[in-house]
Amino acid sequence: MSKDLKINAICDHRIIKEQVNISPDMKTIPIPRPLSSRSVELWVNGYLIKPDNKKFGYTLELDPNQALTGRYKIVFKHKRKSNSDFYMVTYSVPGTYCPKCLGKGVLADHSFSKLGKVLTVENEEKLLQEIKKGLTTELGSNLFHEWIGTRIHNLIGSKTSNFAVIKSKIVQEISLYIEKYMDVQLQQTNYQYVSDRELMGKILAIDVVPEYDTDISYWTVTILFKNRTGENLIYEKKVEIPQSSNIMFK
Repeated sequence: MSKDLKINAICDHRIIKEQVNISPDMKTIPIPRPLSSRSVELWVNGYLIKPDNKKFGYTLELDPNQALTGRYKIVFKHKRKSNSDFYMVTYSVPGTYCPKCLGKGVLADHSFSKLGKVLTVENEEKLLQEIKKGLTTELGSNLFHEWIGTRIHNLIGSKTSNFAVIKSKIVQEISLYIEKYMDVQLQQTNYQYVSDRELMGKILAIDVVPEYDTDISYWTVTILFKNRTGENLIYEKKVEIPQSSNIMFK
């Protein structure tokens, strides 16, 4: 069977080794965001420094200049002497301040297990991920695999208010992508074993329904299909077609 990197994970809202600057007083390092816990790690020139270090020790204190936002600062017990040192901090933030997931709670990036291994998907989970990957990618934007994606983004600025026309275009783009994906899977079987659980079998239905009767901007896309084992699988997402911005799959 084939595998792929898992691209969806629950965000831990933990910022790993963010580079920070020391203040002109050579003793204070402001932490850029509010903390969700006081578990902070400080790295100086690539070395982890413990708070109770006799020479480089520090304390974690509430920053009076950022008290309303609940930001903290690292305060060294002794002034730093070098201007060429570099500092990094690892810390956790509340979800609303997380720069990785932007408050959504889900991270669209590769992730790791507790043992440090990259998480992967296979079989049905990989098949569903490939469908999502195709529908959330603008056709031609991937320089290495230009066939991946749809042209739903071309609906941006469309002047039509005909629900049937918009629905037809969305269904057409989804169908074209799945046809290409099935062809690529068949080519893949010539070079490696692909299990029936991850092979697309048959599309049973593609349903595109507007969220509101008077607004063509929001749609719910539902794809019902079978894999080669005959198991029914369903993929459902909300798609936004704003009048003056990029289309997004949520």
